[in-house]
Amino acid sequence: MKIAKPILRWMSSFKPVSISYQNLLESSNIINLIEEAYGEDGLGILEIEEIPDYHSKRVNLLKFSRDLALLPQEEKQKITLPHTRAVGWSHGIESFKGEPELNKASFYANPLQDEGFLGTSLYNDNIWPDNLPQFKPIFKDFGTLIVKIATDLVKHIDLYISKKCPDYKKGTLEEVLKTHNSHIARLIHYFPQENSDKHWCDWHSDFSIVTGLTCALYLDEQSGQIIEDNEINDERTGLFIKNRRGEVMKANLTGKNLYFQVGEISQILSGGWLKPTPHCVMTTGLHYGISRNTLAVFCEPRPEFLMEVPAEHSKLFEKYEGVPALSERWKPGMTYGEFKDSSFRYYS
Repeated sequence: MKIAKPILRWMSSFKPVSISYQNLLESSNIINLIEEAYGEDGLGILEIEEIPDYHSKRVNLLKFSRDLALLPQEEKQKITLPHTRAVGWSHGIESFKGEPELNKASFYANPLQDEGFLGTSLYNDNIWPDNLPQFKPIFKDFGTLIVKIATDLVKHIDLYISKKCPDYKKGTLEEVLKTHNSHIARLIHYFPQENSDKHWCDWHSDFSIVTGLTCALYLDEQSGQIIEDNEINDERTGLFIKNRRGEVMKANLTGKNLYFQVGEISQILSGGWLKPTPHCVMTTGLHYGISRNTLAVFCEPRPEFLMEVPAEHSKLFEKYEGVPALSERWKPGMTYGEFKDSSFRYYS
């Protein structure tokens, strides 16, 4: 078997800023840590540690990613809605820069409610597999936990923005997370990729307020055995971000902790005081027969939410290499649904 030569990239690794779950709940002032993670010189990602029962819930759900991928095709067709977004099973339906995404498959659902929102294809009713009866309650329980922790986190983020931007409407992020119930959880199965250096997922920023993210679980695709519970020990495989200088850095994640990245909605609502996190998932193609499995929970507004920018927003339109410019996708007066549609068109 011919083994592909890994492509060398200039990169380093880092451990995200960390906050204990207890400190998140009880501390009245962690603004310094919020700024370190999400501010001018931050890397746009923060780690929450010591969450009760988190690790076992994470493993129980991420194993289902492989189970879904191995379902018979006729069963996957039952949970595939090709003309909608962010509902059910998706493989080869979504595209990135004109190419169908075949390196990964996803299962989408709203963990808080099964009912969608009328008048939009962004949020349809949840659809669940019939022959994996334990999947739905495990998915909803874990996704709801992440939304709850995100809501606790954005209270502190709101305080940080208010300190930096007097025109900011206080409590905006917390209000959205508490009342909109429009969050999307995405269980992702990255297929084993052999003799290929192509990214599992190319460079982008999320459209969310914040995105809750688990460390990946690496599985033997044939047996289902856990190969690695933490981020894999390969400097060219895993989740990578770009720092504020455009340097590529690998995120050293652990299976026991939960991570939150900043999305572009926070960038807009804060007038640019919060910075989104350009990121991608790389692979060398040298880990034969091993899949990568993770969950991302996009905490986001309802589609009719009007995204108002503070009067002072000189920092808003900073550009990030490899990511379509925000100024080309968002205009004043846009709703979230309009912005999301605009962004999908640029990435697709």
